[in-house]
Amino acid sequence: MQKLPPEQFVEKTLKLLGFEDVKVSVDEDGRRGALVIEGLDGEHLQDMIMATNALVARHAEKHKEKAPFFDINGYRAQREELISSIAAAAAERVLQKMEAISLPPMNSYERRLIHEHASQVPGVSSESAGEGKERHVVISPEA
Repeated sequence: MQKLPPEQFVEKTLKLLGFEDVKVSVDEDGRRGALVIEGLDGEHLQDMIMATNALVARHAEKHKEKAPFFDINGYRAQREELISSIAAAAAERVLQKMEAISLPPMNSYERRLIHEHASQVPGVSSESAGEGKERHVVISPEA
């Protein structure tokens, strides 16, 4: 497989898959990338993000390089904002009612975002509970 920079590899691969209108960029430190794909169905956006990042990781691994993580059409950034607002609202409610709150099941990345936010709010703590697809975060008042 030819060695290409991640942004060229992604653009070439997506065009081979039939996505003609693709814009790709990678930040200066090479850790995060952004893709804009016109006409991509929102229903399949998360799957496309996972598939794209798996392909980029495999390409980078073959060339002993680090792979950037790509967001597509701003989905991940919007999701991070939503998770942050959920964490803030839950922490506020825990402090008001002084009762634990169980959040809905989330993937490990989203749970980590909740834990990071909760760790910065004085008076609350967080822990993950449940198994598999039911794994979720519980935010509690500190004892």
